[in-house]
Amino acid sequence: MPLSGAPTEVGSYIVKLKLSYTNTNEDYTLSEDEYAFEIIKAKFNTEDFEWHVTHDDGETSFEAKWEDGKWINVATKEEVKISYDGHAYEVKLVTGHADTVISFIFTENNKIGADSYEATATATIDTAHYEFNPSDPIDMTFEWTIEKHFLDLSKISWDYTEPFEFTLVNGTPKAFKAILKDLPDYLLDKIEYSVTCGADPVTGDVTFAGEYVTAASIKTDAIDADNYELGSWPAAIPTSLTWEIKRKEIEVPQNDLSWSEFDGVQHNLLKP
Repeated sequence: MPLSGAPTEVGSYIVKLKLSYTNTNEDYTLSEDEYAFEIIKAKFNTEDFEWHVTHDDGETSFEAKWEDGKWINVATKEEVKISYDGHAYEVKLVTGHADTVISFIFTENNKIGADSYEATATATIDTAHYEFNPSDPIDMTFEWTIEKHFLDLSKISWDYTEPFEFTLVNGTPKAFKAILKDLPDYLLDKIEYSVTCGADPVTGDVTFAGEYVTAASIKTDAIDADNYELGSWPAAIPTSLTWEIKRKEIEVPQNDLSWSEFDGVQHNLLKP
């Protein structure tokens, strides 16, 4: 069937040639009066596809691509770690081709919990114009992992540097305590403190002068072991601390030594 213009669709074509001029036919001749050519289907190549992950924790979001065994942030080019934070990670096979050319349906690609997964992409393609390259196959499965959230204890320390001093606030004794600082937020309600004064346990607020011992322990059975990994307690930080509330020292007025002999007059001898 003759075409009105140059072909663009996939198919086999024949171009028929003829001379058009005003001179006699005996002046020119064609070596061939037709030739054939073919427009073949475009092939998908692996370099046109990447596995990406997107994540939004409500405060920050990012998109990263899988490159050389690492997740690389698309915007910053920095490596990112995929670890549990209670929000979903979604992996997808992405390409610059339009959705009308190729689109995907995914399984095992949107997950929250720490674990290993195998995402699968099922492609729908424009078969009239495109095909997969059998010599450069695209991997439609992707093994990916959400790591457990690591509870780092390496920065913890006791929030106590010197003895407290007994204090009254509006006639009420002020309460003091020695606790750990720089704990991961997740552990704040999973740390237990026990206080003793001598051999006696102390309950409630600690307000009166004395020497106390506070022992700290983590309620490991309260940790979600499926999604969290507890780091080691630092060797340099003791699990118990001896601390003190000192008695309030009241300064006694001092003699300014400005007078000592009788002169029958009252004198204020206190230092200002």
